[in-house]
Amino acid sequence: MIRIAGSEAKPVLAELLRKAENGEEVHLTRYGKTQAVLIGAEQYERYKRNLFSES
Repeated sequence: MIRIAGSEAKPVLAELLRKAENGEEVHLTRYGKTQAVLIGAEQYERYKRNLFSES
């Protein structure tokens, strides 16, 4: 897991995207608290399938 301040993410966004594509979670923070999580598309699709299959 990577934690990075949102304000610091912009210049390294391409690198963060590569990491997310490779299965790593990237937590974008504000004032030290996670505000969003960047994940790869495959992981997102798995989460969606699991979420909707439970309903």
